[in-house]
Amino acid sequence: MTEGQLEICVEMAERLKDVRKIGNMHAYVVAWVQKPGATFSADQNAAKVMTTPDKKGGSNPEWHEILRLRTTADLAELRKSFLIFHIYTSSLIMPDDTLVGSSVIPLDNLLPTELDASVIDDAPISTPLQRATVPVQRPSLRYKGTLTFSLRLVYFSLGGKRSANTSRLPDSLLNKFSEPSVASFGDDNVGGGGSGPGAAAAAVASMMLF
Repeated sequence: MTEGQLEICVEMAERLKDVRKIGNMHAYVVAWVQKPGATFSADQNAAKVMTTPDKKGGSNPEWHEILRLRTTADLAELRKSFLIFHIYTSSLIMPDDTLVGSSVIPLDNLLPTELDASVIDDAPISTPLQRATVPVQRPSLRYKGTLTFSLRLVYFSLGGKRSANTSRLPDSLLNKFSEPSVASFGDDNVGGGGSGPGAAAAAVASMMLF
C-alpha cells in the first residue's frame, strides 16, 4: 500500500484585503487537496489542515507553519488534483469567520511527473521542495494580495515497502516552522469528516478524499 504525505510550509501572505470593520485581521489559512471534477467549495468531506491565526500581521500575516496532509494516492493521481488554500480572519463578534480570499493550484505545477528511479526502493523518498507565491482571489473574484508557501511530497511506503524513518524537512526550513497540523486524504480510510471554516477546522480530520 502506498503511504505518504504532502508537507506544506505556509509562510506568509502580503497585501491582503482588510475585511475587518473593527480592529485588526487575525488571518489564518485552511488547506486541503481536492480531486478533479469536484467543486472548489469548502467541501465537508475533504480533510483539512489549518494554521493558527496571526494576531499581529493584519493584511500582511506571517505563519511559518508546517501543514501535513497524509495520503494513499499515487503520484499520478495527485498530479490530477488541486491544492486549495482559503484565508480567513477570525471573529470575536460574528458567529462565522470571514473569508478573505482563496488560491487554487494544480498539483501538476508543483510535483514532478515521476519519482527518482535511483531511489525508488529506498523509502522514504521525497520530491524536490518547491516554493511558490500565488495570487489570492477575493470572493468578488478580483485578485488582491499573494500567498507564499513551500511544498514537497514524501512517500514512506511504495508497493508494500515501508520505512520506519518518517523523513523530515531540511533542518534549515524545519527550524523556522512550528509544530505541524495533520490530516489525511486518499482512497480507503474512513472516519470523521472535515469541518467548515472557523475554530472547528483546527481538529485533525480523518476522512480520505479519494
